[in-house]
Amino acid sequence: YLDDLSSGIEVRGNTVTRTQRGLFLHNTRDVLAESNTLFGNRWCQVMLSESGEVPAGIMQRNRITGNVIVASPADAPVIIDGTKGRDALGQFEG
Repeated sequence: YLDDLSSGIEVRGNTVTRTQRGLFLHNTRDVLAESNTLFGNRWCQVMLSESGEVPAGIMQRNRITGNVIVASPADAPVIIDGTKGRDALGQFEG
């Protein structure tokens, strides 16, 4: 969980399972999440959210790339967009 105004952080090579949210970026910018494995998290595997008491538009240039993301249980969402559309909050690749 990276929170308010976190910037320039790399999240790489982790396995995250059995939490509420696998990877949660809230009001972040310039974060790279790469080569992680996310599965079995109860609410979602990835959540991006821009909200609260930060300037509008603060959340940008986040990159989520080269991760293994598995929805389990089968009905759990893989990605949940926060208050804005996915493309406004970050880039998703592979």
